[in-house]
Amino acid sequence: MSQKILASTIYIKNGMAVKSPEGLEAPIDAVELANQFNDAGVDRIIIFDLSDDDEEHEKNIMTIREINNNSEIRSCAGGNIKRLEDVKKFLYAGCNEVVLNGSKPETAELMKEAGNRFGKEKILVSVKNMDFLFKNSEIINEYVHEFLILDKKLVASDGFESSTSIPYIVYVDEYD
Repeated sequence: MSQKILASTIYIKNGMAVKSPEGLEAPIDAVELANQFNDAGVDRIIIFDLSDDDEEHEKNIMTIREINNNSEIRSCAGGNIKRLEDVKKFLYAGCNEVVLNGSKPETAELMKEAGNRFGKEKILVSVKNMDFLFKNSEIINEYVHEFLILDKKLVASDGFESSTSIPYIVYVDEYD
């Protein structure tokens, strides 16, 4: 049985929400934006940390903590995750789950570490193509509970749903 939820995305740069990774102009208060999503009935917020360095990463994590302290919506966050400590920081900031980047070669090992330490139910992995899924299917099945599909064409193909039973969220730029 499929379940549909409404998830919204917040991109954080320098502690503020921005339109997209490319649209960094006109930043707004991220906590206020999360509260608007809360009032609109959003089920989950996916937060992407767009930081360039460790100092900005810490600032963005503080903003994520504020979002989680002031909102009732479940959240998951990802971005700039290089080690297990970064996963822990997102979880301690109040995120229910952490999104690991499936396009990075070191992600497979980090999935194992994070899944063992925090539990499979805390780990999502973003996927852009079937290659990552095929190469890491055993690790994914054991340490990941959900996918974040970054290319909606992936689920339109016959191969994706037949190759895994793991639930997924499909990222779309716009929705009408």
